[in-house]
Amino acid sequence: MRKPKILQISHHTAYPPTSGGEHRVHGLLSADGRFDKTRWVFQHSPDGEKEGIHKKQIGDDYTELIYYSGLRKRVHNNIHEKIARTDIDNDLIGLCLVINEYRLLKHISDDSNLDDLMNKADIIQIEYPWLFPYFFRNKKNKTKIIYSSHNDEVEYHNYLPDSLPGRYIKWTIKRRERAAVEKSDAVVVVSERDISRYQDRGWKVGEHVVCRNGTPRVPNSADPSNGLRVGDINDASVVCIFVGTDHQPNRVAIDEIISFAGELASDDIHIEILGSVCQRYTDTPENVHLCGFVDELEPYLLGADIGLNPTTLGGGSNIKLAEYLAYGLPVVSTPFGSRGFESGTDDVFLTSDIGSFPDVIKELSSDAELRRALGQRARTFAIENLRWDNISEKLFDYYNQQFLD
Repeated sequence: MRKPKILQISHHTAYPPTSGGEHRVHGLLSADGRFDKTRWVFQHSPDGEKEGIHKKQIGDDYTELIYYSGLRKRVHNNIHEKIARTDIDNDLIGLCLVINEYRLLKHISDDSNLDDLMNKADIIQIEYPWLFPYFFRNKKNKTKIIYSSHNDEVEYHNYLPDSLPGRYIKWTIKRRERAAVEKSDAVVVVSERDISRYQDRGWKVGEHVVCRNGTPRVPNSADPSNGLRVGDINDASVVCIFVGTDHQPNRVAIDEIISFAGELASDDIHIEILGSVCQRYTDTPENVHLCGFVDELEPYLLGADIGLNPTTLGGGSNIKLAEYLAYGLPVVSTPFGSRGFESGTDDVFLTSDIGSFPDVIKELSSDAELRRALGQRARTFAIENLRWDNISEKLFDYYNQQFLD
């Protein structure tokens, strides 16, 4: 019997995944055996790499095809060179390119394999709204097109400046996202909260399925003896951890951490910050340790006592929270940072407004029994709810019932 075919579209690679977005792109299709899955990635050619298709075989029925586009590279370089002479922020330049690069797809060469893949697909699942217009206009009538939402993009990008370029990009983001929500055959979201926000704007939301963010790593045991601590932090100290890539919500979160870290120093509480977001910072309090990007998070998660999620900006939900819970860390999060994890977590982690974070961290640091109890409940919740293979199975069940039976 022929397996149904899913064509997943992304503007970045996802295997092996290293960032939150990559984990979601990869994790949603990670269940084995039920579909033939191909991820087609549109990227510009790295230096020294030949234009064309580069293949990664992830599993027997899971393939990633990266199309290195010389055209995309030339357009990006040309625009960067021209705009570099202005005072427009680099983040705005990057977003302007991403939200409009679907226009380049009609100019790519036949060796991209894209037309053939589209013709054979039963379902086209598009990650993020940026490339959606091309596939909506060019898919076959029988093919179902799915918008896979990672964030409420309008909310996520609300931090952009109220300048002419900033207003243009926010207006374009709203158009792209609304079209993807309203014109797709179904929307995959991280929480019902995002659906409610779409509806509050007056957008027409039809079929949808909630697939919350998860984690590929739920270790058999969270043994702290296998953990790692930075520098000369001793075993008696309490170590908090924050993990984040370099984007605006994480930068704002680190600004908050730096602002309250001094209040924790006298209680021998240290904060380790991991991820590419560290590149933005050099001057931090003595009890804040910038670890940068690391190949393996596990030793640091095992070596920590508390997971921090002081997020006040963004959209969707925070994959870092799923990682903390999987490793049995007691967590302190803002209510905003816990979006997407509201269901079933009343006694799993602590929430606090950002102004009370230092007090809650101190209270938790001084109560080893509370940390142990929260950590046990966190791991149980992660095992039962946050494994990507189980989340992927839920999505595949939905596809079978809604579109393929």
